[in-house]
Amino acid sequence: MDGTGDLSVRLAPHAMVLRRSDSELQIGVEPCVVVPASYDRVVRDLAVGAPPHHLDETAVELGLGPQAVPDLLVALADAHLLRPPATTAAVRVVGVGPLGSRTAQELVSAGFSTVYLADLPEHVRPEPGSSRGRRQRRPDPDRPDPLDLLVASLADDRTGVRVRRTRHFVHPEGDAVALTVVVADGPEPDRLVTDLLREVGAPHLLVRCSGDEAVVGPLVVPGTTSCVRCADLARRDADPRWPWLLEQLTRLRMRPAPTLLAWAAVTAAVQALAFVAGEGAETLGRTLELGAGQHTLRLRPWPVHPECPCRWGDARSAPDPG
Repeated sequence: MDGTGDLSVRLAPHAMVLRRSDSELQIGVEPCVVVPASYDRVVRDLAVGAPPHHLDETAVELGLGPQAVPDLLVALADAHLLRPPATTAAVRVVGVGPLGSRTAQELVSAGFSTVYLADLPEHVRPEPGSSRGRRQRRPDPDRPDPLDLLVASLADDRTGVRVRRTRHFVHPEGDAVALTVVVADGPEPDRLVTDLLREVGAPHLLVRCSGDEAVVGPLVVPGTTSCVRCADLARRDADPRWPWLLEQLTRLRMRPAPTLLAWAAVTAAVQALAFVAGEGAETLGRTLELGAGQHTLRLRPWPVHPECPCRWGDARSAPDPG
């Protein structure tokens, strides 16, 4: 653990400070870190947050050894008793309906310091609960834009968080965004979005809900994992009518049950954290699925399909599953 930086370190919310005896303090329960009672001021500073150099100064005043603070911070980090720092990685959320808005909120709460928001393509907007699309109405100049309201509310939730509206769902391009979270308020996202993200080599995670089921994944890393079209081709193999069904499913909008909405949003944020930390997210090439009448998660793998050229070096030539 680097103790030379100026950023404050702070005990995690669950890191309770207990007195074991007249001579010992305990931080946390299981796991825990036990220190002599002489560390009391250092621990109190950690409880409210302090830069490492300030903790070192306190340790010197208390007559503690030069390694007291570095060793304590290492022990606390190993026990996951320190508040994790905000990640510098940026994420982008495409789709800002009820599920997308909640997902964006959870990404901010998870510690992402930069969140870009983009609406879905505006070529056709479906009626809720209908498989037929209709042209989008002209925006009402007297009504505030929902996306602008979401940007403002998220920026107010936590200081130091940058929330930006982007004019297109692939902007900003390149390494500026570590992960794009594509959220559909219906059973399936528009393949225009996922196809274009694959073409530009942007890692992306799907989140969607069909009313009584929520699905998170797959997390697609172009050139490394299977892609969304791989899953479509596998579904076509199982049901030749899948391409026709898919076209209808992408036009449906359904409001998820509150429990499923909350689960999907939080799970998406956790998967995003795991991915940017290089910890091997569960949804890489797989989906996590939860049904309203079920109490256990299902993890479904989606292997690379032999007919999908997504790993042949030209992702743009991927065929339509029909």
